[in-house]
Amino acid sequence: MDTLILGCTHYPIIQGLVQQVLGDRVTLINPGEELAKILNLSDSEGNDEYFVTDLTPRYAEIAKRFLGKTIEPKLVKLG
Repeated sequence: MDTLILGCTHYPIIQGLVQQVLGDRVTLINPGEELAKILNLSDSEGNDEYFVTDLTPRYAEIAKRFLGKTIEPKLVKLG
């Protein structure tokens, strides 16, 4: 393997550890970084919405620690 795409929103949290385990021979790609670059090219103001498939009582609390703000996640069913 020469390239690994971090295909889930929480994988960048452990990106450093993954890179350490895999070594420099594997390139890690974080699609979120590239998406953020594209969205920053827009002149329009955006808004944040949070959708989850499992809403535990601690979810908003943990999200606040990561994001530094209170959020109101919306529960969705897939399939």
